[in-house]
Amino acid sequence: AEESKYQDYLPLFQNILNSIKVTSSTDNPQEKTELPFDDPISGIKLQYPSSWAKVQLGQSPRSNVDLITAFFHQENRNASISRIGVASQQLASQDVNLQQYTANQLKAIERANATGIEDENIEIAGNPAHSAVFNLNGTKVMQIWTLKGDKAYIFAYQADPSEFSKELANFEKIANSLKFEK
Repeated sequence: AEESKYQDYLPLFQNILNSIKVTSSTDNPQEKTELPFDDPISGIKLQYPSSWAKVQLGQSPRSNVDLITAFFHQENRNASISRIGVASQQLASQDVNLQQYTANQLKAIERANATGIEDENIEIAGNPAHSAVFNLNGTKVMQIWTLKGDKAYIFAYQADPSEFSKELANFEKIANSLKFEK
């Protein structure tokens, strides 16, 4: 400021300076960004919210299902059972179609004693897909699966029933960002 007006403007400047707050993108929910996930082994790419942590476990396959990655909300990963998983499964035969795979998946869900099963045909990454929502062992689960080449790709969201709707939009956003590279 001009020297003669310096004292007049100093309180205003100090108020502005005192109002400054340094934050990160996870401090302000309005500043959420999307992060890329690219797995050349499975041939998929997708986007996930920066407020979620990505975990790749490198586990060996269970009944020919490979966990590709999992996501946990960074604020809740220790306090909540909410999680999102992405897996692939080698198909028994190239001749298996989505209708047959879906019938097998729904039978497996029923055998696991799931209740309240609701399912529908959908589309994901330009592919026909199927989704199922059900209750299992005190949690609410949504699974989406699609076939590409000789593999099935399974997306699963699991949460406490009272928390399920909170992160459902994030799950659907992740699933809808899927792109196949192979």
